[in-house]
Amino acid sequence: MLNSAPEPAARALRARWAQLEVAEPHLGLPEAAGRLGATPLALLEARVHDGLVPLEPNWPALAANLCAFGRVSARSERPGCVLELCGTFGAPRCGPDALSFDGPQIVLHSDPRRWSGAYAFEVLTRLRTRRGLSFCDDDGELAWTLELIAGSNRRVLDAFLDVFADRREDRPAPALRPLAERGHTPCATAETLALQWAASGRSASLEPLLWRNGLAYERVLRQRARGCAQALAPQAVGATLELSARRGLPLRAAAGGRSTLLAGRVEGHFATAGAWWNLVGDAGALHVAPSAIGEVWRLHGRRTTLEVFDRERRPLLSLAEHAPHEQADSLAWSSLLLAVDGAAPSGLRPGP
Repeated sequence: MLNSAPEPAARALRARWAQLEVAEPHLGLPEAAGRLGATPLALLEARVHDGLVPLEPNWPALAANLCAFGRVSARSERPGCVLELCGTFGAPRCGPDALSFDGPQIVLHSDPRRWSGAYAFEVLTRLRTRRGLSFCDDDGELAWTLELIAGSNRRVLDAFLDVFADRREDRPAPALRPLAERGHTPCATAETLALQWAASGRSASLEPLLWRNGLAYERVLRQRARGCAQALAPQAVGATLELSARRGLPLRAAAGGRSTLLAGRVEGHFATAGAWWNLVGDAGALHVAPSAIGEVWRLHGRRTTLEVFDRERRPLLSLAEHAPHEQADSLAWSSLLLAVDGAAPSGLRPGP
């Protein structure tokens, strides 16, 4: 219950998380969950009495009001890959199985049927006070986060909570449902997916459909059979980020999980910090840990992309030139891809 004392297990988990935050204040929620042997959803539930407020599961209404926050930071966060984009949300397109924001700065495609819980947070850390919203999927993983940028109007979040906070005394904690009960039926074949894509009339909608239906790696296999896919070393990802920063070439990065795909423009300064590659600019940031990379593929076509997968062949990151979708590869992007073959990012040695 919202106003009662948390269960002993939740109190213990909260205490362990607090100790971890003191030791490593930069540690993200998915990384912390892995260290503590819990899901991100379990960590958020443990903090409901300490800076987090659950929201009513009215996803279309929540989505329709996100534009009220103004300029925010939207973040997709998985172990080994964090994508942050600064911008504003426009009007969403809401359907029974799809939620889409297609803005010039933040592109977000999601399947709200796979959301299990949403939370507003106001947490004081050693660095600053963080405020925003977090959404979890029905695997217990963090789907995406919206965070207010420093200097934002706090009253917007207060007004949002007045409408959407779930303050029921008997509110049950979100339960993770078995896959068969989630009402989520992925496309059986790429041909079925192609028909859905053609019927949508939106060429840019293919990428989120591939991610959401678990067919991103199947696309690699099909392109490989046609001779249009080339395997690269994990170091190619760091080299791409570093060369794009040197040459002032903005990238389009897409990252997320099975429920949500976040995409947008990233550019700025490249730096290595510990075991991470970082591309940081005013409009967003991309952080990639080479240890999380399993496979890297360069897919050729009208638009050439780098598709990055983890060690379980789940999509981790997609990189392309930031340009209109219909536009072919520019000379600058083609020359960068040629240079990537023999390059490795400075400060890190190539892996074995």
